[in-house]
Amino acid sequence: MLHDGASDVATAYASTHASTAGPEGPRVRYTPPVESASFAIAGRVLPQTRAQLTALTLGFVGVSTLVAWSAAPASSGSLFAANQPGSLASWWGATLWMAVAAQCVVLFGLRRHRTDDLSGRYHGWLFAACVATTLSLSTATHAHEVAATRLAATTGFTPAALWWMGPGLLATTAAAGWVGVEVRECPIATGFAGAGVACAAVSIASSVGAVPESLAAASPWLTPAVLGMLGASLAATLLLVGLVAYSRRIVRETRGEVSPPAIVKSKAEAAADEPSADNADDEAPKSRPAAPARPRRAKVTLELDDEETYAFEEPATAKGAARKPKREASRPRLAEETAAPKWVSGVEGVEEDYDDEAPGPRKRTKAERKLLRREKERRAA
Repeated sequence: MLHDGASDVATAYASTHASTAGPEGPRVRYTPPVESASFAIAGRVLPQTRAQLTALTLGFVGVSTLVAWSAAPASSGSLFAANQPGSLASWWGATLWMAVAAQCVVLFGLRRHRTDDLSGRYHGWLFAACVATTLSLSTATHAHEVAATRLAATTGFTPAALWWMGPGLLATTAAAGWVGVEVRECPIATGFAGAGVACAAVSIASSVGAVPESLAAASPWLTPAVLGMLGASLAATLLLVGLVAYSRRIVRETRGEVSPPAIVKSKAEAAADEPSADNADDEAPKSRPAAPARPRRAKVTLELDDEETYAFEEPATAKGAARKPKREASRPRLAEETAAPKWVSGVEGVEEDYDDEAPGPRKRTKAERKLLRREKERRAA
């Protein structure tokens, strides 16, 4: 059954995000594997609707109230006494805190598959589960009071309540702060967690004797033992319902029924993400790639004598073009650059001298061949 539930969640996750993918892709935070038992429990075993969460809350609150009503009369025996270890009230509170610890373990399995948690912050749920387990054992056996009494007798430091209140309040406050930070994206879970903290404060106040005696004399429900037990049971109940609501939201987000919370950036992060004026041109997209530069040809002219001039083009590479100014500056130039010939149409008054009967190309003289050979050696160097 658990494997079927995990496969259902993974299949719904894949189909939903594949169909809603935009140009930049959806913002996916949870990637559950098919064999994830945590997603199977959260998706099939735990309540999924608000009606089921309401029924769960009313049922646990009703049982806690019934247990407190049984322990309220002064004539109640050890089975219903709220301040006796092993009583029905103690075991009911221990069961609730153990359920909270189990739910923290389930949330650990859910949170470890979140993609944006790269620092391993999900391990805090194991710490919360250890604190809830310790509260369960202390509620069932009252071991914290026994250990505090022996430490006070051994060290002589009194009152004994400080021995369990100091470490207990530090660990409980750290776990409660962690849970509050994690579930803040779910309004229902945040509301239940806040109410549970208020009930826990009432329970601690009654345990340390902060409840006025006039209230205890007015009603048996307001005695320190009954009020402390009822406050602890309601705190565990409300916290458990809040954690179940948070796991329900994770499953719904994985299935694509709700969207992830928007990312709120601080002013410093927003200013860092904006492109500066110097890099604006570099970050702007180029609509058309630049065409590759074509190699240029340098025109070299050789003046062999006063009558004839020979000109030819020399292909120039980037490396040769970079070396050319230094080479020409280090020695006298052997060639002069001349302007390109101007084509005329015959109406500009330019005297034309065409010799159609001129013989073909003549052979180069010895001086011409010598100059060309020197030019080739210079180019090869």
